[in-house]
Amino acid sequence: DSLTIIRPLLEVSHQQTEDYCRQHRLAPRLDASNLSLSPLRNRIRQQLLPLLESYNPGVAEALLRTGRIAGDDIDFLDEQVARLWDEVARQEGKTIILDKAGFDQMPPTLKRYLFRASVERLEASSRGARR
Repeated sequence: DSLTIIRPLLEVSHQQTEDYCRQHRLAPRLDASNLSLSPLRNRIRQQLLPLLESYNPGVAEALLRTGRIAGDDIDFLDEQVARLWDEVARQEGKTIILDKAGFDQMPPTLKRYLFRASVERLEASSRGARR
């Protein structure tokens, strides 16, 4: 026997989850920590989203769409940086060396992502050195 758990269920409403459980005679599990308003995520879920939905009933779907689009954009930018890395950057120990001419020709967004990738590589190599 195995149990597959799919998380997070961002595109499934609480009501849809309860309906599914009822239809399949399942007992939904309630995480008591979700009832507390201390964590920011709970205040957003319990207070802010209902308020926004009172102004625009489609706000949750719009936020999900925006999140998917942003995720696709981030994936694309990460792929571009990976493709361009060997042309404009190299790592020597704890140093990242950038080709100024190539870097200067990059759009600002790719420059930011290249810097982020540089920091991530340096952090990863310093973590590896500490082990």
